[in-house]
Amino acid sequence: MDNPLCQETIRLNASAAFQLLVAARSKAVREAAAEALWPREFAEKSQLDCNDVPFESLPYSERVLALIVASVIERNPRQAKRLRVQPLYSFLVPGPAQCSSRVFRVRGYVKDQRVVGPAGNARSWQVSCAFVLPRDAEDTVLQKCNWGVVEAQHYRRTYNWVVGRGGVRLDIHRRVQSRALRAWSAPALLSHTGERLADDGPWVNKLFSQCDISLDSSLILRLCAGGLAGAVISFENSLPIARGRKPRDATLSIEIGPGIESPAVGAYFKGDLSPRYALKGVLPSTHVSVGLVGGQTIKELHAIAQEVGVWHGDRIRGSFLYHPLRKAQPLEVA
Repeated sequence: MDNPLCQETIRLNASAAFQLLVAARSKAVREAAAEALWPREFAEKSQLDCNDVPFESLPYSERVLALIVASVIERNPRQAKRLRVQPLYSFLVPGPAQCSSRVFRVRGYVKDQRVVGPAGNARSWQVSCAFVLPRDAEDTVLQKCNWGVVEAQHYRRTYNWVVGRGGVRLDIHRRVQSRALRAWSAPALLSHTGERLADDGPWVNKLFSQCDISLDSSLILRLCAGGLAGAVISFENSLPIARGRKPRDATLSIEIGPGIESPAVGAYFKGDLSPRYALKGVLPSTHVSVGLVGGQTIKELHAIAQEVGVWHGDRIRGSFLYHPLRKAQPLEVA
C-alpha cells in the first residue's frame, strides 16, 4: 500500500491479523490486514462467486477474506460445520429463508483453471461448496462463553500495584491466584512483541502466590523504569469435562503499564479461544507485519483483545492499552 501511514508496522500472529481483517471497524485497518495476509495479485485470481454482486466488485479486504476462508475450507473440509459452510441452494436461491448473509461459492475443479497460492504454488480447487464469512471477532474463535455473576466478580478490569514494607505485590483476588496455581500452563510474562521473558518466571509465580516481590528485584526495577510497558502476564486454566476434553475454562491477561503507579489492565475470558480458522498451511508464514495506519491498528487490536483476546506469541493478550506502538491518542479500558 502506498499510504505513508502504513509504512510503520506491527508484527502479529497471522490469527491476530485475520481478526483485524474480520472485525476492524476502520476500512484502512482492514485493508492493511488484507495486504499483510495475502498479496494483492493473488486475490484477483480466486475461483469464487458471490450470490448478490460480481466478486470482482467487492472491496479488496472482503475479497481477500473470502479467498482465505475458501482456502481454509479446502484444506479442512471435515470442519465444514465449524467453518460455516452452507447448503449450495443458499447460493443458488438466495433469500432470507436460507441465509441472511452474503454467500460465496467455490466453483470446484475446472480444467486449466488454477489458483496461485501465497507461496507461488498453482493448484486447482478440489471442493465445491457455499459459505459465509465470519461477521465479528467472536466468529474468529472456537467458543466464547458467558461468565456467571458470582464467578466473574473476582476478576477485574484493572489491577493496582501495592507497595508495602516487604516489597510490591499485585492486588489479585485469592480466587484468581488459586486458578493460576492450578493452570495447565504456568503464568508467563511476555514482552510487548509477544516474546516470553523467561528470566522473570520466578517473580511472576510470586505474584500469584501472595508473596511480595523485593523492591530491589529485577522485575520491580524494570517496572519502575518503564521497561515492562506493554508486557503482559497471561495464563490459561483448564478443567476436564466429558470424554477427556480440556477446554480453556479461564484465560486471564494482565497488561503492565509504564510504571508502578499505572494500574495493570486485566481481561478475562471463558471458553476455547483457539482460532476457528486454521491458517497454518494457507499462508506462507505464521507471522505477518501489519501497517499501523497512524495508530488505528493498535486501537482496533485493543477493542478485539478486550472482546475475545488476541493470540500474541504463544499466549492470549487481552489489552493493547500500553503498547509502545499505540501512538499519542489515549485509549480507554473497556
